[in-house]
Amino acid sequence: MIRRAKLLSPLLVIVMLFSLMSGVLTAAVVTTSERAFAVEEPALEAAITSPETSEWICVSQTFSLIFYINETNGFDAFCVGAIIDPGDNAEVDYLGCGKAWDTGILGNLGPWGSMGPLLVTMHCCGEGDSTIEVTPYGTIDMDCEFAIKDITADNVTIHQTGVVLDTRITTPETSDVFCVCEYFDVDAIITNIGNETAYCVQGTITFSGNASTAEATTKPDVGVTLEPKQALYLSWSVHCDSEGDSTINVTPSGSVDPDCKEPTPIPDFNLRADSVTVHQVGAVLRAEITQPTCGGEICTCQDFTLTFFIHNQGSANATDVGAFIDPGAHAEVDAHGE
Repeated sequence: MIRRAKLLSPLLVIVMLFSLMSGVLTAAVVTTSERAFAVEEPALEAAITSPETSEWICVSQTFSLIFYINETNGFDAFCVGAIIDPGDNAEVDYLGCGKAWDTGILGNLGPWGSMGPLLVTMHCCGEGDSTIEVTPYGTIDMDCEFAIKDITADNVTIHQTGVVLDTRITTPETSDVFCVCEYFDVDAIITNIGNETAYCVQGTITFSGNASTAEATTKPDVGVTLEPKQALYLSWSVHCDSEGDSTINVTPSGSVDPDCKEPTPIPDFNLRADSVTVHQVGAVLRAEITQPTCGGEICTCQDFTLTFFIHNQGSANATDVGAFIDPGAHAEVDAHGE
């Protein structure tokens, strides 16, 4: 029994080989070979770090796409690059809205290696959502002939808005001069110069220098809705606290959706602030005439004495103080002429 088994075993193998040479056995060998080949080849994966999904980008804004290409299977990858699909409303470096772009070969990756951060300049060329996708590629050989099959792309969807809030301070003007302890008004206009509705719009005043306000720095308390070309008018009463220059800033804020409790902020790129720098002086001079008194009579050709004081009502020393005297039409100073 044992000898027959030994004699039949080679015959069985020969019969199987001849009968299945072009059939199932051959297919099994090929399948096994392909699986072994697949296990041994590198794998590439893209990872986008910026922008983030659901990030708001403004129409006409330039932004950076930052990503990495990683080898994730522990084998060498050659001739590595990536295809960037910007989506419908974005473009790669002004090459055309929605036009895919090939980075070209960027280099090789060792086992578990990483390439990046890779930065590509992007441009928002339209309103609405745009899905940006990065698809890596490479080969298993140095001659760049046999493509890697195990490829994992990455993508992000950004929102692009046409809301633009522009601020203009109408008063005071830059270089206006105010005295210490004086109050003055700051008036500003925030206009939606975009082509979409802005919600929850407010303005905030800040100071760099010696000025302040006792009022709420952000107005109005509840943000307003501005349709395209509509404006919000704001005003604050500001106090000069001490001498020196002060820069006054008014910055707009708002949302791209109507939920003001949990707003989706308008991107900073579309928020245009304004500022003015005013001068606050510490020495404040005031003249006071004590003689002659108002309404007093003086005879023609009579000499009389003009008595006056110069007061410094400010908080700093005044140097080189003098005065200019205008005698009017029918008087003269010390016979110097009318």
